[in-house]
Amino acid sequence: MENTEGTQTSDTALALERNQKEQAWKHFADQLGNVTDRLGKPIDSGIFDTVVALNLFNIHTTQSCEGHLDGGIAAPWVEMQTPETDELRTLRTRTHKLSDMIDLEPAANPCGFNRAARRVSVGFSR
Repeated sequence: MENTEGTQTSDTALALERNQKEQAWKHFADQLGNVTDRLGKPIDSGIFDTVVALNLFNIHTTQSCEGHLDGGIAAPWVEMQTPETDELRTLRTRTHKLSDMIDLEPAANPCGFNRAARRVSVGFSR
């Protein structure tokens, strides 16, 4: 004899989970549908679903573009920003200290290590 009750419960749980995911998607899509850049332009339609999905997974986006064949970058891109955390602050502090430690005289530093370290530290300053 087959157990149809277990199957029905499983189907109900899956339908409920799908409904919750669809509601979350709609919430983010509605919220991001009102976002514009400083020129008043909305998120490009060709990258919109990607931006919604990233934000749905708590990956914060700051800029995006679907790409343009008539100028600029032809490929789509999305810029993301990491939320400030204690670990990130500690890493930034260590990177700055490392940059200061290897800030050698130019003659003793032909490979430009201080410039590379400063580029890394600047990357963490956002």
